Amino acid sequence: MFTTTNTTPYYTPSGRTPLVGIVLFLVGGIIAAWLLGIVYNYVVEYIPFIYLKFLATIFFGIALGFACARLAKTGKLRSPAKVTILAIIVALVGLWLHWAFFCAFIFNRHGNDPLIAGYIAHLKSPAEIIDSMNIILQRGHFTIGASSRPDNTITGAFLAIIWVIEALIIVGFCARVAFFRASRDLYSETCDCWAAQEKLPACLSAIADHGAFKIEAETGNLNTLLSAIPVTETYPVYTKLTLHAVENDPDCRYLTLEETTITTGKKGKIQRNTKPIVVNLHITPAQHEKIRAQFGAATAPTAMPPAAA
Repeated sequence: MFTTTNTTPYYTPSGRTPLVGIVLFLVGGIIAAWLLGIVYNYVVEYIPFIYLKFLATIFFGIALGFACARLAKTGKLRSPAKVTILAIIVALVGLWLHWAFFCAFIFNRHGNDPLIAGYIAHLKSPAEIIDSMNIILQRGHFTIGASSRPDNTITGAFLAIIWVIEALIIVGFCARVAFFRASRDLYSETCDCWAAQEKLPACLSAIADHGAFKIEAETGNLNTLLSAIPVTETYPVYTKLTLHAVENDPDCRYLTLEETTITTGKKGKIQRNTKPIVVNLHITPAQHEKIRAQFGAATAPTAMPPAAA
C-alpha cells in the first residue's frame, strides 16, 4: 500500500533507496553533468551579454536537477532528502568537470595549448585546476558591457566572487529541482511502481478559505470541492486538480489542488501565479472516481475576463 502515517493524511515517502538506484543516479548524473558542463562552457564563453550568461547558469542547474530527478525515478529512490544529497554530490562533481574543461578551454583559446591534453591534465590533478584558476584570476576572464578594454576585464576578488555565486546557483538549483520532483512523485510499495499522474482538464471556482478547506479535507470531507462549479481559465482565480493513482493498489489514491490567480502586469501582460492548496492528500477510491466523473471534462458555463492588477 502507499506509505502513510497515522499522524498525517498526506503521502509520506518510505525512504527506501536501493543500492542499484544510487549507483545509477551517481553514474548517470555525473555523465549528465559532464555533458551539460561542456555545453554550458561554450554557451557562456561565446555569449557576450552578462544577463544571458546568468540565465545560462540557472538553466545549467535546472537541467541538471531535472536529470537527477529522472534518474531518481528510474532508480526508484523514495527519499527526497537522500535524493537531494545525491544531487548535491552530482552537482559538485559536475562543477569539478566543468572547471577542468573551462581551464583547458581558456588556455587553448588564448594560449594555443592543446585542448584535449589540457583537459585530461586538469582532470587528473585538482591542484592543476587551482593553479590555472589563480592565473585566470590574475589575468582576468571576461568584461562587463560591450567594451573589451583591458580596464573593463574582471579580475581578482570580484571574479572569484562571481565564480562562487555561479557554483552556488548551479548546486542550489540542481538540489532544489531534484528535491521538488522527488517530493511530488508518489510510489506504491505494494505494486512496486510509481503512481500515474492525471491532470484533470476542468477549472473550478476558487476555494474561499484554504485553511478551513484543508481541515475538512484532511478528515475526508471533500464537500467544498465537490460543490465547486466549473469555470474557464479566464476567471481571475480558479482551482486545478491533479489525481495520483496506481490501478492495482486501492489505497493508492491521492489528490493535489492548486490555485491560479490571474493578474495584468506592466504593458498589459497577463500573468498567472500558481500556489498549492493541498499536495498529495490521501483520498478513498470512491472519492477518486467521483472527482474524475464530475470534473474529468473541461466544461465552462461561465467566463470572466482576467482581473486587473
